[in-house]
Order: sequence, then structure tokens, then C-alpha cells
Amino acid sequence: MIYLYWVAVFTVIALALAVRFDRRLEVTFAPALFGGILVMYLFGLAGPLLWSLAAISLLGAASGVYLIVQAVRRKDLFLRRWCTPGALVLVVMVLYIAWMQAGRLAIGNDEFSHWAYTVKVMANHDQLSVWHTNELGFGEYPPALALLEYLFVRLTPDFTEGYLYRAMMLFQVSLLVPVLARFGWKRLGGALVGFAGIFLLPLAFYGQFYSDLCVDGTLALLFAYLLYAWLSTRRLQGFVTLQLSLGVAVLVLTKESGVIFALAALAFVAWDGLRLARAGGHPGAQRRFLIQLAWPAGALVLARLSWGIVVAMQGLTAGGSGNPLSRLAGLFGPWPEKWSLTLAAFLEHLFLPVRNESILPLSPAAWLVLGLVALRLARMALPRLEASLRRLSLGLAAGFAVYCAGLLYLYFFQFSDYEATRVASLERYLGSWLLAVVLLAADLALAAWGRAEGRRALGPGCVLAAALLVMPGTSDEIRRLVAPAKGAALEQQQRAAYFTPASFPMEWTENDKLYFVAEDTASYEVLCAGYSFYPWNLGCSAGYNFNTEGDWATWANEVTADQWAETLASEGYTYVYLYQISPSFAGKYSELFADPGDIVGGALYAVQTGEEGVQLARVWPALAEG
Repeated sequence: MIYLYWVAVFTVIALALAVRFDRRLEVTFAPALFGGILVMYLFGLAGPLLWSLAAISLLGAASGVYLIVQAVRRKDLFLRRWCTPGALVLVVMVLYIAWMQAGRLAIGNDEFSHWAYTVKVMANHDQLSVWHTNELGFGEYPPALALLEYLFVRLTPDFTEGYLYRAMMLFQVSLLVPVLARFGWKRLGGALVGFAGIFLLPLAFYGQFYSDLCVDGTLALLFAYLLYAWLSTRRLQGFVTLQLSLGVAVLVLTKESGVIFALAALAFVAWDGLRLARAGGHPGAQRRFLIQLAWPAGALVLARLSWGIVVAMQGLTAGGSGNPLSRLAGLFGPWPEKWSLTLAAFLEHLFLPVRNESILPLSPAAWLVLGLVALRLARMALPRLEASLRRLSLGLAAGFAVYCAGLLYLYFFQFSDYEATRVASLERYLGSWLLAVVLLAADLALAAWGRAEGRRALGPGCVLAAALLVMPGTSDEIRRLVAPAKGAALEQQQRAAYFTPASFPMEWTENDKLYFVAEDTASYEVLCAGYSFYPWNLGCSAGYNFNTEGDWATWANEVTADQWAETLASEGYTYVYLYQISPSFAGKYSELFADPGDIVGGALYAVQTGEEGVQLARVWPALAEG
């Protein structure tokens, strides 16, 4: 199985890192994935992305040779590096991920528009999708996790989409297991219970966390991972420097907003590290710390600059246009209605509880308070970290305020009126910061208990109980975690109505082009159709929803029969698929059909051009009566 092959490759790399830096496997597995992603990124910048698969395989082989040499030289099998409770949990999760994500298909709007679609483009061209911006709507989005998903899916038959989710979930789990390095075999039960708690915790913020390719929640895990990596030793040398350098680069390349989280993480490391170096009183300690800090800072700059250059080369813009100073100055003048409505909606979403299925629904503001209180308890349980955690709490609270101000700026000046006044996706954006705060507090509680430093109240049982209180306990995601086959079957049924290159019933040539019609719909259906049919040519250049009188008129285009016929003929469409039509469709466009009595939804029609103009002749039976 391809999935297990790549897991084995990264496990060998992680074991090599564990031996080299005297760490446990559960701690080095995430840096191994980081390194693989960055190797692929470098190949992608140069062009031939497919070669990166061979490079990572060779890196795994070299790591295996290194392990054999070290085992012979030291006469040691390094059991204490890989025979640990954390490694056991990692192995169990690898097998669980293979089972849970089997048969999965993308079904989300954002997956169709970018997060799954971009990997399809990569797999089709064996290049970074940014080099093919004519096929993308969001080419400026950074590619880190898409690269990992490409690695796992590229060699599968017919782009097996379940491997996308396996790659994503494996990455997420790798960011959760490092805290288990604090547990020995005598506390295996606590390790299992504690991991269950932090595994379920993201569901309180993202109801589809383990079945969605969107990266907002994973940003939170990366942010918390970097902060925990520093707090676990508070020494910037050797492996911690490597962790931060690789992690910061991947964080920047995960999403445009990742640079904000990377800067926040390094700012705290710099603040805390310099204060500790000064308090230590050792000559030159601050200078040595700054030299080590230059590595992750340099990784951040290189990642951001390299991607910015690529985006600029393609003529794309990241972050919109406009003068920020003049925009901010405008805030002191009269406010347009958009700003007033947006601010009111923003504050409402910030302070009112989120509507979900949890026993204890909380507002984003309440989540922040809860996270800070949990960090205060961690300070009491971990007196050696008291000063660092005090600085961390202050930094996270101030950072959240700045982050909210930045989001509000985007809603005011870069979102459309429709999205801004509804503060579209606000909970998702806020969750990236808030989940990191709460998860870090849970990690510190588990770390304290694992080393017998903490009080019973901060034990794994409390972490699990808290997660159960705030997570949506009756959601589809929970059912997917325990009975995934049913969810996968529903996804397959949902996607069955959309043509794929394998299911298209007619012979297809490179000159063919399919027009997609889905009346009384918004954007989901056309995005799903385009994603499913890729790389074959599907379009709807005159519009896909022609019913301007229906409930979905916002997404409709007023197009006459003559205009549509002109589009079909001039742009070379050879087929028309009526996925869904309204009752008024036949009367409006009957003159274009060879048999006006044979106009039904779910039918495929060939575009025929002649002296009488465009005629649509049915060539494939209807899936369902329109």
C-alpha cells in the first residue's frame, strides 16, 4: 500500500533524527514530515515535482543506512527511541487513519475550489499548481500541505482521494503526539487517555477537522507545536533549533496567514529566550541565543520571500491592493454602512456562544479566557516555567487582540459587502488562534502529569473530560470517527451524479468541451462538476444558472437562447450536461433542442452546428427526471 510505504519512509527518517539528536520517535516524526514537504517545495520551485518522490525515497534509504551503521557501531537497537508509549500511539493512529479515510471523496466547497483541486492540478502536471494559474482560482495560496497530499496520492490509481485525507490526518497527528514523550510505560494508561483528549479537542472548533482539507485548524496545531517545542526545553540549540526552523518554514507555506503565526511564535521565543539568557548571567548568552535564533528567523524569511517571488512572477497578488495608511485614516471619517454592519456582526460573533452541538457551547471570547485560565493553572503546576508562561499568557492575549484587529481590517477593505456584513468564516479564522491557546494548555497539563510534576486536577482524565464537554458530541464527524464506511458511502453517492473522465459515457477527444448547467443552485454544484471532470474541459462561460426568477437568483445570469447558442458555437462546446433545470428552462431554450419534448435534467446532449444554427441532440439517458 502506497500510504504505508510513505509512512515507513518518514518513520525511518524520523528514527535517524531520533538517534542523531537523542530524542524519541514521536518527537521527531513531525520534523521528518516538515523536511519532506520542504524538499518537495524546492523541487517544485525548480519545476520537476515528480522527482521529489525519488528524492524523499533516497533520503529514507540514506537514513536507513545511517541507522544500520549507528546500530553496529554502538551495538544498540535504540529501543528507548522507538519502543515508547508515544511510538505505540503513533503506530495505532497510522493504522486507524488508513481505516478511517478509506473510500473518502472530497465533498466540500473549499475543497472543490482549492484545497483538493490544487492537488489534482499538481498531479496532472507534476508541477506546483501555481505554475498553472489559468486552471486555478487561488493560485497565490501557499502549497505546503498540498505537497504532502500530492506525495501520498500521486502514485495511486485514478487519483484515489482518500489518500489526500490520510496525508492530512497523518500530519495533524504528528503535531499532537510529541507531548507523549513525557510518558513512560508505567503511565501508558494516562498517555492513552490524554492523547484521546487532545485528539478530540480540535472538534470543538472545527466540526469536520479530520474530514476536511482546509488548513485553518492545522495552522493552530502548528502554532501550538512551535510554542510547545520551545517550552519543552527553553534552549535554542540542536534539535529545538531544527524543529523551529523547519516548522516555521512549513507554517509560512501552509497559508498566507501562516506568516502571522510564525512571527508570533518567534517573537515569543525571542522575548522569553532573551529574558532567560539575561537572568542566567552567563557572559555572551544573549549573543549565542540570537545566533541560534537566526536559523528559524532565516527560514521564515526565505519561505516567505521565495513564495512571494513565485506569486509575483505569475502576476498574482497576495493580500489585495490599496494603501493601508490611507485606509486606516479613513476610519476616522464618516463610516459607510458596510463598516457599521460589519463591526456589529463581528462583535456579536466574538462574544456570543457559537451554535454547535456541544454540551458547553462557548463564544470565541470565552475560549480565550478559558485558555488563559488553563495556562494560569499550568503555571501553578509547573513552577519552573512560571516566568515563561506568564509572558506567554500576556503575549497570546495581546496577539489575539491584534489578530482580531487584522481580521476586522480585512472585512472592512478586502471582503465583498455580502461576506463582510456576515463576517463570513470568522469562527474558522479565530479558531486558528484560540485552538492553539487551549491545545497548548492541554499539552502542558499532560506534560506535567507525565513527569509527575503536576497535580491530579491537571491529569489526562481532566483533559479528556474537558474535551468531551466542549466538542459537538452528536456531529457527523464523531460518527465518521467511529463508523467511517457509512460516511464514505454517502460521499460516493453524492458525487455519483457528476461526470468524471472515467464515467463520461461518450468518446472524448482533446478538442471536446462540456457545458454544465445547474439551475436553482449557488456555486457548490458547478465547483463539484469542475473538480470531478478535471482535467477534461468543462465550462459555463455564459453562466450555469439561467433562472433569474428563482430563489437562487443571486447566482443566476440572464441569457437568451441566441446568446447561449452563440457561446456554445464560438467557444467550441461539443456537449451540454443539464445537471439540473428549472420548470421554465424548456420554454426558454426549446428552440435550441432537436426534440423540444426531450429536455430533462440529468441528460447529456451533443452540440450540433449547421445551417440552422446550434441544435442540442440528446445522446445519453437522464439520470433523473427534471
